Amino acid sequence: MSARDPSRGRKSSGHPAGFTLLEVILAMAVLLLSLAAVSQLVLTAHANARLARDRGTAHLLCDGLMQEVIAGSLPLESTSETPLENVVDGIEPGWLYAVDVSALDLDGLLRVEVVVRQDETQVARPAEARLVQWIVDADYPFVQPGEEASSGTSSSGSPSSSSSSSSTTESTGQGPTAEEDTGGTAP
Repeated sequence: MSARDPSRGRKSSGHPAGFTLLEVILAMAVLLLSLAAVSQLVLTAHANARLARDRGTAHLLCDGLMQEVIAGSLPLESTSETPLENVVDGIEPGWLYAVDVSALDLDGLLRVEVVVRQDETQVARPAEARLVQWIVDADYPFVQPGEEASSGTSSSGSPSSSSSSSSTTESTGQGPTAEEDTGGTAP
């Protein structure tokens, strides 16, 4: 076998081997466009991660404020936007909260809405959380069931006897008893 000649498999067209200037420029353009697209994706992902973190923080703060209102640590009254630094220790500045307390059509219930949001002047895409809960009005005069019965407005005892017999029927799994057929009285 003879030694291989390195110039053997090449076409001899008179041009030296390598890339042309046009090929290098096109490759660099493709590389720069792909890097620009990837960097834009990274920036968008970072902004969305920050917004998700801020929304989670807003929900936690909103839930904590609602619990403080229910527990009585914060007054049960409507407030306008107030800086959260005045209420929560160690929170970064730029968070605002508002509480809206309103009466419902149902007697003795209040609608409490807590809103926590970031200040638009400090954050480009502010996060916000809103929580609504109905709570019992402590100032409403509730009538206890025992008080109502002592005032003479109670009904007859037949509903209680039929309810006890129906629970007996449910527990045994049998049909109606003689006590149910007669309306709760024995024959």
